[in-house]
Amino acid sequence: MTKALPPLACVALVLSACQSFDRAEFARLSGRGDAMVDGRTPDVRGTDAAVDARPADGGPVQCAERMRDVGGGCSLAVIPTAPMGLQNTVDRARPVRVFAARQIAFGAGGLWQSIGFDRDGMCTTLANPTAVACRSSLPQADGMNGRDNTFGSVIASISALGSSFDETRLNRAVMRGNATLGLRLRDFGGRDDGSIIADLVPLVDGHPPGRPSDPPAWDGRDEWSIDRSLAYGADGTTARITTNEGFSSCGVVVAPFPNTAPLYFKGDVTRSQLTLTDTRIVGVLDASGNLPSIEFTSLWVRSNIFEDLRTFGACAELLPPADWLLINMGIDAALDLPASGTINPATPCSAMSVGFRVDLAPVTVTGDVNAPPPIVRDPCAAAADAGTRG
Repeated sequence: MTKALPPLACVALVLSACQSFDRAEFARLSGRGDAMVDGRTPDVRGTDAAVDARPADGGPVQCAERMRDVGGGCSLAVIPTAPMGLQNTVDRARPVRVFAARQIAFGAGGLWQSIGFDRDGMCTTLANPTAVACRSSLPQADGMNGRDNTFGSVIASISALGSSFDETRLNRAVMRGNATLGLRLRDFGGRDDGSIIADLVPLVDGHPPGRPSDPPAWDGRDEWSIDRSLAYGADGTTARITTNEGFSSCGVVVAPFPNTAPLYFKGDVTRSQLTLTDTRIVGVLDASGNLPSIEFTSLWVRSNIFEDLRTFGACAELLPPADWLLINMGIDAALDLPASGTINPATPCSAMSVGFRVDLAPVTVTGDVNAPPPIVRDPCAAAADAGTRG
């Protein structure tokens, strides 16, 4: 079990990961009573499947690895990779599936420790701070099973110091049907498929069929439109965030998005963004072949963090100097990975590990629309122009 920092250290670095792992609190928040640390229990999202005994092509189906024992009482929640021999399967009956985010969880209240995946091959704890991927001003303890997700541990504190980017506001806009994030799967063969095309597309104007003024019912029949202004690249047709390297193995769906691209979160009057690098999404199919949830694991490179914070409304123009200093200190303390991906404990950390969970519902996409742009594109610039500097 990780140990909490002394109280004075938490005060000095209020935005850093000063949370200890409280087994009883995690059980209360998550509804699980068997939460353990460092791999002494199965993955919180399900057991570690090694081989599925279903016959296929005359033999067993090898499942993607989900947990990896690295010794010392540590099992890592690894990002699954496609096992050898996984074949491409085309499901002609369901060539395209679209799922809409109905709730986004950044991990408030300590749940960040169960969200995301290991990114560096190590279990880092406050009791063993030398197991790090790079040099940080304050080594960050991993979550359960080596999960790297300092983003989840600091985002609530950033929001509390003057940001519009929080779960409550984002989910309020989603529940009203204003806007949400969509996952589109193409050439999707279901439970075992070696080649899936996956797109992340912004959706707007969600409602039950025939009732455009009502909020979404989240019953699998809601209709949404793709926000054309945010969804596509320069050619106007290719999804801005897309991959043809997705796969599913024994019901685990994985889609890698290796490039750097912003995810847009559209509220009532602002459009916030997270410019993430090397994003992977992982979800487990249910008995109906739907994805009830997915987890994101990414890198948030320091050079992108402060530009993104402006879209949250967290910036020097709006905050008292002391609060802005705390945010800067917390960001630097939360950097826990190298942006290059090359592990070197002597090199300064340059990226923050990110993990968040998205609950999904299947939806129908009725087409593309040119949604009106947000009223305010840069809340910080607007505030400065109006003379409202904090």
